[in-house]
Amino acid sequence: MMVEQLWFWRTCISYGFCIAHFADFFPVLCLWLSPPEFEKLSEHNVLVEFSSVARESYLVLAALAQRLPLLHSVEQLANQDMGVSASYIETCSWSHVVPMVDLALSWLHLNDIPYVSSLISGQNRNTKHMVEASYLILVIASVLGMLNSILERISPDVTPEDKSYSLPWIPDFVPKIGLGIISNGFFSCSSTVAVRNAEHQSFCCASLVQGLCYRRCHGNVDVSLSSISCLQRLVQLSWSVDRVIQGAKKSCSECFNESGTGVAGKLLGEGISSLWHNDLLHLLTSLLPMISSQWSISQNIEMFGRGGPQLLVLGLAGGHVVEGFGLLNAYLHNWIRNWL
Repeated sequence: MMVEQLWFWRTCISYGFCIAHFADFFPVLCLWLSPPEFEKLSEHNVLVEFSSVARESYLVLAALAQRLPLLHSVEQLANQDMGVSASYIETCSWSHVVPMVDLALSWLHLNDIPYVSSLISGQNRNTKHMVEASYLILVIASVLGMLNSILERISPDVTPEDKSYSLPWIPDFVPKIGLGIISNGFFSCSSTVAVRNAEHQSFCCASLVQGLCYRRCHGNVDVSLSSISCLQRLVQLSWSVDRVIQGAKKSCSECFNESGTGVAGKLLGEGISSLWHNDLLHLLTSLLPMISSQWSISQNIEMFGRGGPQLLVLGLAGGHVVEGFGLLNAYLHNWIRNWL
C-alpha cells in the first residue's frame, strides 16, 4: 500500500501537482531514505519490503528533482535576488536539494551494504541471496538516477541550439558525488591510470560493474533487469558528473586541489570517464554475444533486449569506448541478418 501511495505521489509530481507540500512529507520519507540496520531487517525477513519502499521513495525524489529550475537560469537568479518564492509555480526549491543529496550519498558506501559488498569482492555470487541483492541493487539504481536528475538541472545534457553550458560555480555536493563513485568500488581503475601513481592501487580492485555484469550473464530475468538498470544509471551519473565539473572547471579549479582530496580528487579532475574504459569494454564484450543470441528469437526481444542496446548506446554516446564501434557494427549486422 505504501509503495502504491508513493507511486501515486510520483505521478502527481510528474504533472506538476503537490510539489509545494514536499517540505511536509520529507521528514517522513527520511526513514526510508537512509540505509537501515540491515541485519535486523534480515532477521525479521522484511529487507525486501524495506527496499521496495526505499526505491520508490528515491523515485519520488527523482521526479521532484526533474521539477527543479535550472540552477543558473536567468529566472532562478532573478527570484533569488528579489527574494521571491517560486513555490506558487509548482517547481521544487533548491533549498531541499542538499538534504536529499546527503541522504543519497550514504547509499554510495557499497561496502556497508550486505550482499552488494560481497558482489563487488566476487564472493558468494550464488543464488542464495539473489532476491535480496536484486532489491538492494534497484535501490542503488534509484539513488543514482535521483542524483543524475539533480545534476541535469545544474548542467543540462541538451541545451538550446546545442550551445555549451558555462557554469560560474557548482554546489559543493557535486565533487562529493564524484568522489563517492571513485572511492567506493563502482569502477575499477584503468591500468594506465594506476601506473602513474602507486597510491592509485588503493582504488584498483574488483568493481560493482564487474559484479553486475556477472549477474546479468548468470541471473534470471529479474536479476538481469535489476543489474542492467543499475549499470545504466551508473553510466549516466558518471557522465553527468564529468559534464558538470568540466563546465565549471575554470571557475572552481580549487575544488580539485590534490592537497584537499588526494588521489581521488586528481582522478575526479581528470574525469570519471577515465575509469570507464576497462570495465565498460569488458561489459560490452561480455554482453553482446548474449544479447545477440536472445534477439534472434523475436518473442524474447521485449523481455531481454531493452537494457543491452540502451547501455551500449550510452557507452558509445560518451565517446569513451572506441573499440565498441566495431562490436556495435558486428552486433547490428548479425541482428539484421537473423531478423531478415
